[in-house]
Amino acid sequence: MMWQNKLQSKKAFLFDLDGTLTASGEGITKSVQYALRKLGREADDLKALEVFVGPPLLEQFMRYCGMSEEEAVQGVHYYRERYNVTG
Repeated sequence: MMWQNKLQSKKAFLFDLDGTLTASGEGITKSVQYALRKLGREADDLKALEVFVGPPLLEQFMRYCGMSEEEAVQGVHYYRERYNVTG
């Protein structure tokens, strides 16, 4: 099988885990909600935060929430604070 030979020659595989292989949406939206609340912003509608599933976080905080780059960096920090522990 040709595809098996190609797989055997590879040393690493990368997986895109933004909902394609895992159901990570709930963890992402709840972590965004946590970050927004830490920044003093209301974020009750988790469905509305699904725009954060997939695109880069920094860009979404700036585009979707109208944050400055500095505030968005802090948002990413708070996001990871929750996501790294809870997912």
